[in-house]
Amino acid sequence: HQSSDDDSTTDVCTVHREKQSLVCVSNWSPRQCCSRARPNPIDLHSTRATSSSRHPHAICSSLVWIAICDQQGCSIMAATVHNIDQQTPLITFDEHPLEAAVECEQFGSKTKRFVPGTSSVIWPSAMLLSRHLCAQQQLVNGKRCVELGSGTGMVGLVAAALGAQEVVLTDFEEGLPLLERNIARNKGQSRAVELIWGEEEHISRLGRHKFDLVLASDVICHQDEEVMEQLARTMAS
Repeated sequence: HQSSDDDSTTDVCTVHREKQSLVCVSNWSPRQCCSRARPNPIDLHSTRATSSSRHPHAICSSLVWIAICDQQGCSIMAATVHNIDQQTPLITFDEHPLEAAVECEQFGSKTKRFVPGTSSVIWPSAMLLSRHLCAQQQLVNGKRCVELGSGTGMVGLVAAALGAQEVVLTDFEEGLPLLERNIARNKGQSRAVELIWGEEEHISRLGRHKFDLVLASDVICHQDEEVMEQLARTMAS
């Protein structure tokens, strides 16, 4: 999600924990992004995300090991980040080296199928992360991937199209019909599964420590302390 601050922007971070990786996107000010010292990574083995308790963006800031953003890049992104139509019924993503465009339906706020509390519309961060995966295809090619808070499923579906061995899209139960519609529209090994962050039964059913790559796009905006702790616990699982 993009804040209204003119200085805000969206950037990508990649984290490696043993054999598992996390790729997420967050909102940073270009001034912060280009001047802030690299923070210490969060301990993903901990069940409590202490660094995220006081600030909704702290979890991604703490997870940054590789930040892809410079002064020029941030300025360009900030100028274009709001130009996404959240009412058009179909979003098309076509970027090299995809063999075919990835298409995702979305349920805008003016439609009867809009699902409050889930991201049934596309956000700029999903498009940026999808572009990053296309530029770094080795992150997903042949890998087992899970996307947290998939929303429309754009990021996970792009990963599948880039040759991921397996992609699991996760969200609330109410968001699964949209994910399943978008899976049917696209190629690749993908499936949709209900996953409530921190819910042990859901995590066990999905499988612990079985994925090579965890994807997350726009999952930390306006979240309270408890939700952030559950997110960190889920990523650590």
